[in-house]
Amino acid sequence: MSTLLLYILAFFTPLISGYITVELFEFPKTHFVYLVGSLFSVCTVLAYRRWPAVWTKSLLSIGATLFVTSNVVSTILSRYPNTALWGYYSRFNGGLIATIVFFGIFLAFRLLLNITDKEVLQRRLLYMIAAGSVPIAVLAVLQHFGHGGSWAVDTTVRAFSTFGQPNWYAAYVSMIMPLLVYLAMETKVKTLKYVFFALAIVNFFGFWYAYSLSGLLGLAAATIGLLGLNTPLIRPNLKFLLPSTIICVAFAVLNPGIFGPKVVDFITELTIAPKSAVTTAPTNQPKEIKPGSQTYQVSDSGFIRKKIWQGTIAISTSSVKNLLVGTGPETFPYVFQNYRPKELNYSSEWNYILNKPHNYYLELLAQNGIIGLALYLILVLNTILVKHRVFTPSLIGLYVTNLFGWPTISTTLLFWLFLALLEVNTTNTQAPKTNPITTKVFVAVGIFIVILISTIGAKNFAADVYAKSSIKAFEAGDPAKALQLASAAITLNTREQYYYRLRAKALLVYAVQFDNLKLQELKKLVYADLVKAQELNAENPANTRGLIPLYYLLAITNLTIDTQAGTVDYNSDDYYKGLAQNYFRQVLNMYPNDVGVATELAKYQKLLGLQDDYGKSVEQIKTLRPDLLEWYLK
Repeated sequence: MSTLLLYILAFFTPLISGYITVELFEFPKTHFVYLVGSLFSVCTVLAYRRWPAVWTKSLLSIGATLFVTSNVVSTILSRYPNTALWGYYSRFNGGLIATIVFFGIFLAFRLLLNITDKEVLQRRLLYMIAAGSVPIAVLAVLQHFGHGGSWAVDTTVRAFSTFGQPNWYAAYVSMIMPLLVYLAMETKVKTLKYVFFALAIVNFFGFWYAYSLSGLLGLAAATIGLLGLNTPLIRPNLKFLLPSTIICVAFAVLNPGIFGPKVVDFITELTIAPKSAVTTAPTNQPKEIKPGSQTYQVSDSGFIRKKIWQGTIAISTSSVKNLLVGTGPETFPYVFQNYRPKELNYSSEWNYILNKPHNYYLELLAQNGIIGLALYLILVLNTILVKHRVFTPSLIGLYVTNLFGWPTISTTLLFWLFLALLEVNTTNTQAPKTNPITTKVFVAVGIFIVILISTIGAKNFAADVYAKSSIKAFEAGDPAKALQLASAAITLNTREQYYYRLRAKALLVYAVQFDNLKLQELKKLVYADLVKAQELNAENPANTRGLIPLYYLLAITNLTIDTQAGTVDYNSDDYYKGLAQNYFRQVLNMYPNDVGVATELAKYQKLLGLQDDYGKSVEQIKTLRPDLLEWYLK
């Protein structure tokens, strides 16, 4: 049973995605891992009572335990315990619960490897991982040609398969490719060589259509590591390696995609820029590209990351507590706004809510402190120093992509599985004496944790299914059903701010059909939801900004009337207009460096006829980014 669950986990996790939850990719994957990973851990632990116990102590296992412990400490000391436990809504991997589940998988898998034929188990697992990569790669290729489903973004420009973002998919492939090439090189069965090299080529096709620079760097580093650690295998496999390499390189050259303009710009900068005289002083505020412009700004991505990284470092150095243990897992978006550099207002992401620093190591520094970062880096160093022929190169691919992103559920699963395989393959094991009482306590605690996580996780998943159904009902013009479904979501998960906003929106539209007396009663319920959403976490920028249009709608007397800016007086409720005004002022003071917030506030202040407040927002915009007044906020 344990091995079957392990294979299911490895094969299906990266494949999971769907339309029944609000977030389509990471959320279902996360809860799939919660369920299957927890069951795998329990089944293995229960078997632990009958099989010999082999709990080895090595640098890898000790390092992993200390890293998880640092997550526990950071969570306990965090100002945002719910997020630190369960993760940031829409970015679910990285919370303490997810870390505990993965650590349980690591412990159970290393035990299973020591009590079964580890060579057979390892090979079958790697084959399952390899097989699972095929439909993922095929979907990416189909997406490139417009046949991979209907999505909010154009997948013909950058494919993302079942991962939701091209860089996430590319990071996964950068871990898979070394595995496929190694399996192809080390097998003596000629048919399998053809199969695995073919799988590697197909995966490269899908990978290339993601057009991910970070993924490309990760794959390059992983490939160098693979070839360096498997030098004896290169010559016997040249007749397979060379054609495969030629096919992949030719495919890349013939399909430059978005890399084409980047290469042209890079060559232009090298050949033309040095000949140009510097006539103006350099600036940290590059000119904004207006929506619809086809001009390519080669430095924008690097500029954005540089400024985000500066703000992230400022978080960690703001206090001794933050420096040592951080703000708590997945809490970056709540804290970053206080340290958000003003220069980001001049980037193409000036109106974005930045929920990640786009560098996992800096993310750990901010959220887990220097202690958590140091423990993770020690773990990383150990996995590299063991110089395993396949797992070390695969992990190197992850480590490089983490310089520009963060681990997803799928890559985190591979990390912990490969960590267990590394330990078992590089550590001599001896079966220690076991204490029956300790074993029973361990089993009981493990089962309790699994039941608790599975129960709460199932409720949270069901809540999100209701929330998604509520959105669909609202879009279909049925606010009554949307209201009912949003209420069901809140019943199952009372801690998620988004669900309260969802219900408030449905309530506002539902209330239109009633007379003034009933309307006022329903507006009280709307306001209660807005207040509750803010009380749950007043520092969540996604919620804070999400409430702005809802307060505006709450202040409108009749939503069926087309209200124009400056003519709202006859169609506004003075009481709720005052509440909206107070909330808008509060938000403007909360985010003095975010021009995106100021422009959104100005828009609704103008619609409500709040001229004095509108003037203050405009002044803030002039200070932060004056050109927006000319083309964005007319």
